[in-house]
Amino acid sequence: MNSWQFYSNIDKYKAKSISHAGLNNMKNYSYYQKIDDFYGPGRPRYFYSKEEWDAYNSTKDKKPEYGIDETTGKMIKNNPDGSTSETSVTWDQFRNGSIMEADQKIERTLKESGMSAGIKAMMRDERIQEMLTQFEGGFENHGWDFDENGKVTGLSDDDKKYFKKMGQWMRKFKDSNGDYLFDSKEFQDALNGEIHKRYDTIKDQKEQESKAQEKNKKASEETSTQEVRTKKITNKLTKLSEGGNVDLNNRPEISTKELEKAGWNDVGEGYATVFSSTYSNENEDTFYNFTPIIVDPKTGKFLGVMSPKEFEQYCYDVIDGKRKDDKNLQIGGAFTGEDALKNAEKAAKKIHKLHEELSELNKSK
Repeated sequence: MNSWQFYSNIDKYKAKSISHAGLNNMKNYSYYQKIDDFYGPGRPRYFYSKEEWDAYNSTKDKKPEYGIDETTGKMIKNNPDGSTSETSVTWDQFRNGSIMEADQKIERTLKESGMSAGIKAMMRDERIQEMLTQFEGGFENHGWDFDENGKVTGLSDDDKKYFKKMGQWMRKFKDSNGDYLFDSKEFQDALNGEIHKRYDTIKDQKEQESKAQEKNKKASEETSTQEVRTKKITNKLTKLSEGGNVDLNNRPEISTKELEKAGWNDVGEGYATVFSSTYSNENEDTFYNFTPIIVDPKTGKFLGVMSPKEFEQYCYDVIDGKRKDDKNLQIGGAFTGEDALKNAEKAAKKIHKLHEELSELNKSK
């Protein structure tokens, strides 16, 4: 909504809720001195910011005649007895008066201090800042961009009307030599520079957001891929666990030094999950895989490692039926048939490989 449209309905809004760029500073004009010289009925010529009024009024024992009710956002009249009352002076009149004063300030600066000073005054004007904010919002939210000729594209009809009216306003200012401010290269460079600065900032932000979204998308895809791979591995380990008493999906990674402490040789460096060995029955027609690493079957907590001699006796006793697998060390079921030994060793290697893959996936999360 353009500023003049906003102000025509200003009584509908509370001052505290006004956030439009062109209205943010209106609360700064909370007080003004009313004198006899008007630009029209109820339209005072001179306006003061609250700070200016306080400085002006610091030696005077009186309140400003008019102000703003911060609760309702409406103009009020300060009565001599300290009370307040409604006034016929409206926000619209108040706005028009302050605009005229602002225009006079630019004109005076141009004529008294020259083009460069006038351009600086113009660039500080709240209407210019409002227009720059319009560009910013258009670039960010409405798909505005620059074509190959440097012209802004994507404007609606209302946007075009707004900028046309702004152009007409800017074209009326000239310095003491009769040179128009709008035609000055210095002004065009200053204005276009501010527009492009906002465009570049928003473009950079969008590029960063796009990169972040792409990164998040890639991470999400990788996570999804990891989840699929993890599921496949755990399914295979579940299958390899069948027939035994070892949950291959609930194995801790223990240091190989724990195996060394128990008397095992050639354990390598790093970690182990099962460190399996293959044993057969007396007829050597049935083979089993066992692990010397003892864990709690419910929690997967590491409890210890059997020594090689103790472990061997345990495995043969279980195979011969002399004892139950009470320590839950048998991995999977029995392997029988012509390739029983080969299949048992193949299963042990497969378990080792799957545990390595699962460990790598868990580290990459």
